[in-house]
Amino acid sequence: MENTKTVLKNEIHIAGTVVSMRMEERGNCILVIRSNAERQIRNIQLRFYDINQAIIFRVGDHVRIAGHMQNRRTQDAEGNYHSTPTIVGDSIAVSKRRLTQILDESIPEQGGGAQADENWGVLAGIVTSIRTPTDKVTFLNIRIPSGRRDYNCRVTCLGRFQRAAANLKEGENVAVSCYVSVLDDTQREKIGKAVRALFAQICSLMEKVTKPRKPRKSRQKVFSQKKRRIMTRMSPLIPLLFQQIRKQALTLSLRKRCKRQIVIMKSGILRTIRHMWKPLMLRCSIHFRERRTITMKRQPKIIIACLVMAVGLTSCTVTPADPSTGKYATQYPQTTLEYSIYINKQITVFVNELSTRLNQAVHSTDGVYENETEATEQSIQLLQETLDNVTAMQPSVGKEDDRLSLITAMQTALDHMKEYKESVESGETDLTNYSHIFETDINVLTGMASLYNQ
Repeated sequence: MENTKTVLKNEIHIAGTVVSMRMEERGNCILVIRSNAERQIRNIQLRFYDINQAIIFRVGDHVRIAGHMQNRRTQDAEGNYHSTPTIVGDSIAVSKRRLTQILDESIPEQGGGAQADENWGVLAGIVTSIRTPTDKVTFLNIRIPSGRRDYNCRVTCLGRFQRAAANLKEGENVAVSCYVSVLDDTQREKIGKAVRALFAQICSLMEKVTKPRKPRKSRQKVFSQKKRRIMTRMSPLIPLLFQQIRKQALTLSLRKRCKRQIVIMKSGILRTIRHMWKPLMLRCSIHFRERRTITMKRQPKIIIACLVMAVGLTSCTVTPADPSTGKYATQYPQTTLEYSIYINKQITVFVNELSTRLNQAVHSTDGVYENETEATEQSIQLLQETLDNVTAMQPSVGKEDDRLSLITAMQTALDHMKEYKESVESGETDLTNYSHIFETDINVLTGMASLYNQ
């Protein structure tokens, strides 16, 4: 039976500009904050039960809010009661300037140079229910006790987090990092038509809370005096070894794609050294018995010759990326860490280009950028080149399905970019519909980047 420790946390942090504020009949104050965290513009609605905290602010102020999640009982037009998730603000303050700590006290803390927008939260509690309406989304309900009251929070899990949430069991303790996403019609169809809330908490990181294991005691290797003496004499050869490896790596035209082959070369050299250990020990024992003087001129030559032979036997070949052939550019698959780092870099290229075009689409009502066609063409060329590199790169073991999903998502985003270019060339002035399409593509690719970070 797995021992778990109970961790409880219910925090939501929002930083942005006040767009609107209104008072309700019950004495509550509703604020709408426009946040541009992670280059994604969202209008997030928060509720303040203590109106004295919110009424001192005005529209246009840049504020920072700390709150929590809570379910409110609401009644629809038919008279039925429903439980609706709500963000409740606990504290609010004007954002300070970044240079506040070093500025003179006579200079006001507020104004230009405010800190960046924020949109993140941490939820930790006990899993009460797991619901999977489709194969693309899983709703995870987490109960967070707080004194005499329990907060029930629902988290939307997509991508790899959908599979991780489906493997959880009721009663387990879990910690989730999330962000607030405002739901439009497209996202409602993706998550589920039965969603009544104006927003959803999208999972960005999930960990099962367990007690840490006790570290194992390390075993120290004990060397005899003879072995220690031999290792001391071989120490000057180590720089020569790695110098030979670096020379071999620099001769490759695609050095970044040969990390796996370099590891194989190192393992071959180490095997060669292990095979040489017994003959070397025998030779050194004869030397010590006869008490002859050994010069260090012949011994490095023999070892260097063996190292050169090992490097030649373990050399690799790399072919340029050509997805049309259906073959990988590398002979051996990369390690999981190397492949994850490479894929995250390619996803970053897609996210940056989509974010740039998203901003242009949002402000298209004010007029389309005169060189938008050329800029979009450059983005398409860059995305196509990145997609070809990902297609030709051999994945690590167990990442074949994730590779196909990533290629599909990248191709979809590339097709949307081509449709956007056609709309710009046709002279359309209102391109705001593409902002939602690009935002959805960014969310999908960002979720896959988190997948490879695990």
